Amino acid sequence: MKDFSKKLSVWLGQLLTWAGYAETQSTSPQMSALTEVRPEYRKIESVLTYRELGFLWALRRANEGKYTILMKVRLADFIWLVNDPPDKRFHKNQIMSKHVDFLLCHRVTLEPLLVIELDDSTHDLPDHAARDRFKDETFEMAGLACLRVPLQKEYDIAALKQQLNEKIAKYPTPAPGHRWYA
Repeated sequence: MKDFSKKLSVWLGQLLTWAGYAETQSTSPQMSALTEVRPEYRKIESVLTYRELGFLWALRRANEGKYTILMKVRLADFIWLVNDPPDKRFHKNQIMSKHVDFLLCHRVTLEPLLVIELDDSTHDLPDHAARDRFKDETFEMAGLACLRVPLQKEYDIAALKQQLNEKIAKYPTPAPGHRWYA
């Protein structure tokens, strides 16, 4: 029995080391447990792609400073699972692993008001379409407007402004006197 325990302990240690959970023999804590190669990190030039950046400039002009614009926000940062279904972990992971392109929020309270998704041709693919359906259903259930904008080279600022106002008007926002203004 003692021999079995020792073998099991060695085997688990090797498994954890292989999986990257145990410390390596390296003197550097930043070495990878699998390859003993130091990972190299670099910052990216922009949080947004070239096309997303172009849309952001159009959005800022259409917004006129009325709302706070957030970018690349995880669903779990503004949507929460209210009930306790049997497969709760699966549903929480669904919102943890997805993000939105842009989120317009109330300037004072930062209450989420409008999700904006830029849709390029990849959104026609079956897996993207399924992901978009999930997001759309989730936003509808949460009472949050969503505007899907086809990716373009240029945007009509007046039309974008009208779309923003129409979408946000469908969902009530806090008015003066609301608990956030106290």
